Amino acid sequence: MNGDLFELDERKNPINVAGVPPDAFSDDGQRWGNPLYHWEHMEDHDFLWWRERMKHSAKLYDVIRIDHFIGVVRYYSIPVECQTAIEGKWRMGPGKKLTDVIDASIGDKKIIAEDLGVVVPEVRKVLNSAGYPGMKIIEFAFDSDPLNEHLPHNYTSNMVVYGGTHDNETLVGFYQNKNKKEMKYALEYLAIKSKKELVDAIIKTAYASVAGVVIFQAQDILKLDNSARMNLPSTVGQNWRWRVLEGQLEKEHEEYLKRLAMIYGR
Repeated sequence: MNGDLFELDERKNPINVAGVPPDAFSDDGQRWGNPLYHWEHMEDHDFLWWRERMKHSAKLYDVIRIDHFIGVVRYYSIPVECQTAIEGKWRMGPGKKLTDVIDASIGDKKIIAEDLGVVVPEVRKVLNSAGYPGMKIIEFAFDSDPLNEHLPHNYTSNMVVYGGTHDNETLVGFYQNKNKKEMKYALEYLAIKSKKELVDAIIKTAYASVAGVVIFQAQDILKLDNSARMNLPSTVGQNWRWRVLEGQLEKEHEEYLKRLAMIYGR
């Protein structure tokens, strides 16, 4: 369907595919393999495909998260014949033209922009113009740099803070093997004395922050290790298997989160 709106050849095989360049997750980058939007054709059709997509999403959800929002402004294009992401290149997306279409299509529903990664000034400009809240990840915060944008004292009200996303380690797993310098900074910042207190302190600090919304995965509320990790980027076969079981989330968890919400006005 709508093959002309994607970068496909006459047999509907991809010409270029999506991904990201080499980063902390992978030396070869990530080659996701899905076709890229043909933005020129999209614009020629007044972004009708996107208008209908967002209208439908707005019927289902009060808040719609746009994954990889950076790609609205600048996206990574990998020739289909390349088996890794090393040989890709950056290309410009529609930017504000698309956010205007999204806003016109969703009525009174809200957007969260997943703006993680290398955020160039053009992305900030489009985000600020649209007014969408971006995302911050506390797991990325404690690298001993007080200017780190993921540290709670650098938050603003128009953002959504997560402990970690589906692509990250659980909080317990992440802090099992941190170096002494990073652990020392985290303990001092959170005003705690031991690693055992970390998860509770991180959740409390997030709730106490000025961020408009705070989201933690069930795995972190349950203080599970990386055996409960949702997804390991750039791998296949073992992901998206974790499930919360009946009885795991108990009344004490409910009361704990309710109490934090009351204390910090959430």
